[in-house]
Amino acid sequence: TYKSFSRNGAALDEEKKAQYREISAELSQLTLQFGQNVLAATNAFTYNITDSTVVAELPDFVKEGLAAVAAARGEQGWTVTLDAPSYSPFMTYSTQRDIKEALYRAYNTRGIGGKFDNQENIRRIAELRLKIANLLGYKCYSDYILEDRMAESTKTVNNFLAQLNKATLSYAKKDVADITAYAQSLGFEGELRPWDFSYYNEK
Repeated sequence: TYKSFSRNGAALDEEKKAQYREISAELSQLTLQFGQNVLAATNAFTYNITDSTVVAELPDFVKEGLAAVAAARGEQGWTVTLDAPSYSPFMTYSTQRDIKEALYRAYNTRGIGGKFDNQENIRRIAELRLKIANLLGYKCYSDYILEDRMAESTKTVNNFLAQLNKATLSYAKKDVADITAYAQSLGFEGELRPWDFSYYNEK
């Protein structure tokens, strides 16, 4: 109980308690804003398809889902969004590389630039987390957050990740080589890109 209170600033002097409250309040607001921006950026991007030949190859359950999204939005045809139930099936079953590239790039750049830019929020959140950790006597935020978890320290996590990387990297490279060879056996030419892998992995 004492540790729980101290980790939340109870053992600090009055000046540092005030700092802790101020930092915590700003951090809470920024974290909320970050999540709202991600959600808004996710909702802001859609890809509407009106050509039936583009979706003809898709399983019925995928087409039905995309048609339902389009109908809900008052659109014709089929609409792909960045939400997982829409995005993932399309990336997995479609051969439309141009559409999949657009979706992949939109999904992986949510909150980068534009109306819902999160870059400054991320920088400030990292700064505030470090300030909290330092106020409470920790070198970095990960030391603070991990202390009462199974890993217990940043060093333990980094060592585990290094061991995991060493043990699995060769298998990951083999998977890429196998999927690439399989795609080429089906007539694929050029270099597989990130938006291609779900499709050929499923195959």
